[in-house]
Amino acid sequence: MNLFNLDEFINSHNIMDKVGIVMVYDNKSGGNLLIYPNYLSMSLSINRQYLFGEDIPDFNWYLKKMGVFLRKIKLSSIQCETIY
Repeated sequence: MNLFNLDEFINSHNIMDKVGIVMVYDNKSGGNLLIYPNYLSMSLSINRQYLFGEDIPDFNWYLKKMGVFLRKIKLSSIQCETIY
């Protein structure tokens, strides 16, 4: 993350483009981050982390790992959901 310049990456694309980034923490868990002009979406698609003993993703784990990234962008809200 220290070597990746998010602002430079986003600015190298057209303002109306959808931009995708695959984020993986410690070569273990992560997902696909899609950046749209007005929002972003992350699919927890790589070795998903779950709450202990549950089939519910550990959203807090992902938010903590993405803290540096999330502080660089302006968020108005965060919504986490699981669809079965």
